[in-house]
Amino acid sequence: MKITFAFIIILLITLSGCEKGSQLENIIVSGKITNPKNDKIYFRYNQESDSVLLDADGFFKLTLKVDSPTFAKFYHGNEFGSLFLLPGDSIKMTLDANSFDESLDYSDNENGYNKYLAYVANQTWKLVPSTYDSTEIYGKPPETFLPWLDSMISPLKAELKKMTPSNMYFNQTMSHEIICHYYKWLTIYWGNYHYQYAPKTYGNHQELIELIDTSDLELNNPAWLKNDLHTEVIGRILPSYSSLYYQDSILRKYYRGLKQGWNWAYIDAVLTNIENREVQEHFIYKKLSSGVSLDYKSSDSLVTWFDSWAIDSSYTNKLNKQYNLWMTLSAGNKAPVIEGYDTLGNLVRSSDFIGNYIYVDVWAAWCGPCRNELPDFEKLKKKYSDEKVTFMSVSVDADEDRWRSMLIDSNMTGYQLSAVGKLDRQLSSDYNIQGIPRYILIDPAGNIINADADRPTGSIDEVLYKLLEKK
Repeated sequence: MKITFAFIIILLITLSGCEKGSQLENIIVSGKITNPKNDKIYFRYNQESDSVLLDADGFFKLTLKVDSPTFAKFYHGNEFGSLFLLPGDSIKMTLDANSFDESLDYSDNENGYNKYLAYVANQTWKLVPSTYDSTEIYGKPPETFLPWLDSMISPLKAELKKMTPSNMYFNQTMSHEIICHYYKWLTIYWGNYHYQYAPKTYGNHQELIELIDTSDLELNNPAWLKNDLHTEVIGRILPSYSSLYYQDSILRKYYRGLKQGWNWAYIDAVLTNIENREVQEHFIYKKLSSGVSLDYKSSDSLVTWFDSWAIDSSYTNKLNKQYNLWMTLSAGNKAPVIEGYDTLGNLVRSSDFIGNYIYVDVWAAWCGPCRNELPDFEKLKKKYSDEKVTFMSVSVDADEDRWRSMLIDSNMTGYQLSAVGKLDRQLSSDYNIQGIPRYILIDPAGNIINADADRPTGSIDEVLYKLLEKK
């Protein structure tokens, strides 16, 4: 949990390089993308963003300006990669967009920072199941999975040690990210294994917590809040702590007697296990932002408490913005049009089905909870096949082949649509989608009934029955 002296030095160096008047230097990034998904590649670094057009053969060249060593990301299609920018450097990259992480390669300075980042991307990609059937990875029992995971992560450490001389900032960041990669895939595995393959032990969070050394993750170091991988991993771990609170034989009655008791348990877990106030506020905000709803401003609302407790007012401002969006999604308001491409490439819109009730499933093949809802979703389609109800499945899978394979293997019927890139972003923005699966119910006039409707395994069957009965 301590902040290392070396990292303090690195931060001082980094911050001093960002002072007003620092000398900006050019970095030339060039390369070629084979099988491009579109004609652009985007770059984000520090607080800057830039883009460049690909030529007819997929080549590009761009000049970026930085004043100190900087991590950056580039985006093409629905995927992204990482870059390490050194002032005055020249970086060349090659990429096949059909096999993004596996094919990414760099030619840069003799230290090979970006080659190492490409190696990390390729190695961690092997931790992703190759098909929607995740048995090959998540079906392994813990005694088999843990040594396997270690064998996949250990080479990242070995390759990093070979890099001499190494930039301190690069080395410190990547050393921390290696730890984060391990815990990221451990938590992903743990949830999937116990949910799908060992349901009798699902919810055994104590065993998972015992496998995690939080001192390695420097929970109380606010500097790591700027690292996306770090915040993702902490966000995956904290619910296990809150589950212990919520399931505790003594505390359970207390939390279940509270409105939003689960979230209160999460807040208590954050306040108990994290000491730094800035870090506490960040993760409590992230939790609340994923659950802003129409009772947001009620007197007993979590956000009402947070508003009076938080020091950083920007968090409350962001929550208010989300609340205002939810207000536009109130029942009776016009439903934003949902768009996606069917398997033949035709653009299909929810507005095409005015006159019917529309039940929308926003899902992805990689999402375990989404897949678990599919059998009941298919049952609903059959039950209401003669009624004025349209069922739309809108996939946000970046991997189109994986999506198409699942449609075939799972005999999925009805309107199967793909919404990626701009369509995915528009859908998420319009309906404030923070996670999937997400279900939306629209009336025959194109107005919202429920922008966060019940799941197929929930009470949506009863809801549809009553709506049709009224007609």
